[in-house]
Amino acid sequence: MDSFTIAMIEERTWISNPVERPLEKLLIALSEVPCDILIAPEYYFMHKGSPYSAIQRQETIHAILEASAGQKTLIVPGSFFWEDGKNSHNTTTVISDGKILCEYAKRNDADDSKIGKYFGYEWMPGNASNQFRWKDIEASVQICCDFSDEPLRSPVDLQIVIAHSLIFNEYNLNLTQGGLFVRSDGGKMLFEAGRKLSDSDKIEGYQRVSGGYGIYLVQKVKRGMTKLKVAQTYLG
Repeated sequence: MDSFTIAMIEERTWISNPVERPLEKLLIALSEVPCDILIAPEYYFMHKGSPYSAIQRQETIHAILEASAGQKTLIVPGSFFWEDGKNSHNTTTVISDGKILCEYAKRNDADDSKIGKYFGYEWMPGNASNQFRWKDIEASVQICCDFSDEPLRSPVDLQIVIAHSLIFNEYNLNLTQGGLFVRSDGGKMLFEAGRKLSDSDKIEGYQRVSGGYGIYLVQKVKRGMTKLKVAQTYLG
């Protein structure tokens, strides 16, 4: 049974109050907080007056790739709300050891078309796969309502959900026995992890953590300007 330490950047994310210096905070967490998985919420990278440009997004991803080289940490740096000159997108890029493992854009609209229109762009849904392999683990990442609107068709060992005010229904989880889910919600400020304990599809088949309950060790730590919740749990 492998033990994983999960670090989640606790930030409230929204168009009216975007995260200040998000890249700096992420890189501080990566360099100072020993963890196996580092996660930020949906809309973590968003400007107040405009989306990220395609160049700004690529420069940010490049900086994360460089900083992660030689490290086995799985990084899900929240999502970028960005524009390509015509359309806006809500995209996450999963990174480990200087490599991109998955690049996937949100497929189902919640507020994305409204945000795009506010900025003067038409929101474009994605169609790329949201599943990938990491350390011989079958994993997936879903952005907010994709979790409920397009449940995974096959079970995974690690299911990551980054969101903003998602109505989270455990019945939409699709995990192998002993599989782990991680949820980072910058709207509800909910950051939690849980493990499937049996083959049951019932809610009680899962144990969740928020504030140090159950079988998980959870503590808040502060590293520089970055508030993190570190949860140690088990997969397998």
